Amino acid sequence: MMQNNSWFVKFVIWFMIFLMSVGFAALVITPFLGGTSLFGGGGGNNATEQQLKDARSNVRTHKCSTEGRTFTDKQATTCRNALTEVAQAYRSLATPQADATDYPKGYKQNLARAQEAFRAAYMIDTSDSGMAQDYAQFLLQQGDAAEAVTVLTPLEKADPKNEDVLKSLANAQASANSYDAAITSYTAFIKRFPASGQISTIKDTITQLKDAKQQAAAQSASQSIDPSALTATS
Repeated sequence: MMQNNSWFVKFVIWFMIFLMSVGFAALVITPFLGGTSLFGGGGGNNATEQQLKDARSNVRTHKCSTEGRTFTDKQATTCRNALTEVAQAYRSLATPQADATDYPKGYKQNLARAQEAFRAAYMIDTSDSGMAQDYAQFLLQQGDAAEAVTVLTPLEKADPKNEDVLKSLANAQASANSYDAAITSYTAFIKRFPASGQISTIKDTITQLKDAKQQAAAQSASQSIDPSALTATS
């Protein structure tokens, strides 16, 4: 009986040592797995990757990426939501973690995929102001202000009483350094929506744009002067 107890105690001790070894190995290996838990415990971008997987599955199920397809209102909403989730997931995968010192691996490809998904969602119904503004905002974040202007211009013409669209268009024009167009849009905003609480800020923005326009013109003029003409003798 004593021998059986001794064997059982040894078994328990060795089993505990084994578990401790596995735990230590997990701690050592985890950093090399990009923060992924060895036991699937929610490390890294697991949640985002699952969101992406589910959203892409919805896109395939509802055939949202079919070219030239005509959508019912319900299908349009379903596909727009699914494609937007795909875009947001790719954007999240391209965003550095709070303590990161560099961008994640493949972030450029993920941003390109995010833009593709946003554009597909926008193209389902280009007259949807909310989707158009979301897409334009993403384009601005990626530094593509000119494309954002292209997206918002027809929307503003179709719905000139939409305060948010006009403001978004003016912001995009300003980001694209289209000074005259931005000033015109901001001025139109003041005339159309005089009760807006943003009037004071917009007036300041117009002043800044006029100053920037003058500075750009002066810089352009100085660059066009032939230096040899300044030293020429009669």
